[in-house]
Amino acid sequence: MTQYALNGATNNFVYDDDDKLLSDNEFTYEYDNSGRLLDKRKNGIIVEEHKYNWNNRTTNITTISGAITNQYCYEFDVTGKRTHKKEATNEAVNILFDGNDAYKEYDSGTSEEKTRYVFSYYIDEPLEIKINNKFYYYHADYLGSISGLSDIQQILINAYKYYACGKINTKLENIKQPYTYTAREKIINDLYYFRSRILLSKIGYFLREDSYKNGLNWHVYVKNNPINSIDPFGYAERTGIARGSVENDSKNDIIVVTWETGDASKEACAVVKPGTDSPDTNDWDYTKSNGTWYKVGIGKLDFSSDGKPKILQIDWEEVKDKKLINELDKSPCIK
Repeated sequence: MTQYALNGATNNFVYDDDDKLLSDNEFTYEYDNSGRLLDKRKNGIIVEEHKYNWNNRTTNITTISGAITNQYCYEFDVTGKRTHKKEATNEAVNILFDGNDAYKEYDSGTSEEKTRYVFSYYIDEPLEIKINNKFYYYHADYLGSISGLSDIQQILINAYKYYACGKINTKLENIKQPYTYTAREKIINDLYYFRSRILLSKIGYFLREDSYKNGLNWHVYVKNNPINSIDPFGYAERTGIARGSVENDSKNDIIVVTWETGDASKEACAVVKPGTDSPDTNDWDYTKSNGTWYKVGIGKLDFSSDGKPKILQIDWEEVKDKKLINELDKSPCIK
């Protein structure tokens, strides 16, 4: 994004040849040799600093406003999960996980439970939060962004509206809780924690390069398609969040998948490994939909009472290798 207009003001953004943001109407940005943001400056004065660990995770954000300095400090385990946080004047907490989602935060000094969460099968789909022995319930839109929270009496307690890439437009917030845009954690100054990277939500820009160097722009969020895509881990967009059904034909190594994304239903044909008797997502390789081949990534399945598998989540990445496409076109999975 090079320009946008908001509330009558036009904001301009300048980038270098490597797509690193150099300046906007208010700030300039400095980077290290690995393409990681080091600091943000206003009129030459540092107003925000960032530090990283060996695994490129953000361990410290310092914000400076006149005489007021705040520290946002984080610790990670060897798998990259954020296990500790101390944000500004908030109490320091340790974090326990169930899979990829946090389920409990407790005081790092006294071990007293501070917050407890309940998530669904899907990644980044919080259902319930317990704070000070009171329960609140999450409401989300089709992207998984939190639109509000209600209490046990069904009274709306929090409400949120967003711009395209997550910058908060309006909010009502009577209880403090972390999950907002695509159920990722809001930090400060339009910054979100997307596990492996930090997102600057006002323009859909990650503050460091993609470690996997996917695509042509290593900083852009979901390839500039935030209306249809999400990126839970901060390194690969997901365009097929599936809630549908599966039919398995193990004899021909074909699975027919129906999934929904927002307001549209689509059908795809999946090629699985020979000898597969059930649609285990670990065995899925490629699908073809509307003439385009996709590689199937992480997914989840569940089985209903009638024994039929139900899709919980599937991720899709377009295949662009021409040689591989020619080989796939010879398979029986042709629409």
